Amino acid sequence: MPTKQITKIGLLSFFGRSTQGETLLHRLVTLLSTIDPFLHVVAPDLDQGDFPKISIQPIRYQVGTNSLTQLWNQLKMQLQMSVAVIRSSGKTDVWLLYGGDILILPMVAARLMRKPAWLILAGNLESEIKLKKNPLNILQRASRYICLHSANRIVLYSSLLIEEWNLRRFNRKIAITDTHYVNTTKFVPVKPFSEREFDIGFVGRLSPEKGIMNFLRSLPFVRQQGVDIKVLIVGGGPLEQAVVDWIESNQLGACVIFRGKVPHETIPGILNEMKICLLPSYTEGMPNVVLESMACGTPVVTTPVGAIPDVVRHHDTGFIIKDNSPESIAQGINDALVSEDLARISIKAREQILNSFTFERAQSRLKKLLGWSRDS
Repeated sequence: MPTKQITKIGLLSFFGRSTQGETLLHRLVTLLSTIDPFLHVVAPDLDQGDFPKISIQPIRYQVGTNSLTQLWNQLKMQLQMSVAVIRSSGKTDVWLLYGGDILILPMVAARLMRKPAWLILAGNLESEIKLKKNPLNILQRASRYICLHSANRIVLYSSLLIEEWNLRRFNRKIAITDTHYVNTTKFVPVKPFSEREFDIGFVGRLSPEKGIMNFLRSLPFVRQQGVDIKVLIVGGGPLEQAVVDWIESNQLGACVIFRGKVPHETIPGILNEMKICLLPSYTEGMPNVVLESMACGTPVVTTPVGAIPDVVRHHDTGFIIKDNSPESIAQGINDALVSEDLARISIKAREQILNSFTFERAQSRLKKLLGWSRDS
């Protein structure tokens, strides 16, 4: 297989404030900018001041409040990206489409300009489509199908995702490279368990795929088991009002504290307020909150979806629940809180992050991926 060093990288992504993906994009750009001084980024909401040495071409993108505006905004965003791909063809060796399995127009533009296009998949779009009943689902499925078939490479965080995301047919062009890392000087254990105010917490986007409503429905089952807990919920999203209404209607304001969306720089302190962090998702890639919680010595109770089982091993570095039914969540919470191994698991969780998810480890993995290119 012919190989060559990739020296000029183009990055396309629609992650930004509107999609609550700005932190994910910022991290990948930080990583890539240390590898490629010629990095060219086309994305919303990136501040050139944060990356003064690379080329950033901002685009305008808002998700939209209904199907018609969502479609129109997607079309405008993809047309902007396509023009950028064509105009920048002489500046790039390869285009990386981050979370780009619906970016059909930029994909076509890259292939027309004879540039390799690699998909870096950030989540399971197919599962998310099933959970979100949207008239645009059929278009998103078609876009995903075309992008997966057109891509030169498909980059996944873990080999576990090949089966779970039904990608076996693309095996020959799949590369496994985890680009996740944690700032282990910021995400660090500060408070011992005895001083942490909340027994369990949820930090993340309040959307159907995260299983937040199942978590709330699990609380009566937890209390039936004789466990009195104090809960913290942090995040924003489409289910925010439903979360607030559920807490009020079930008169749980005294034991469930809702803080809404907070700046990312406050997350290390928040994770140090919890004894356990819960993530009862239906689908995931590799959620940052799992890695950040573990770095803070906060064990995670989670469903075995996406790449999570690569890092969360039951009763070793965290706790795995069989599914996200309210009953299973309640049992998982109870098992974790009464576990005599909680302190040991906390230590092992942080060790796992220090061993595998530092910036230097992620940089090494990405350099290895970009050390060759496949033209097809």
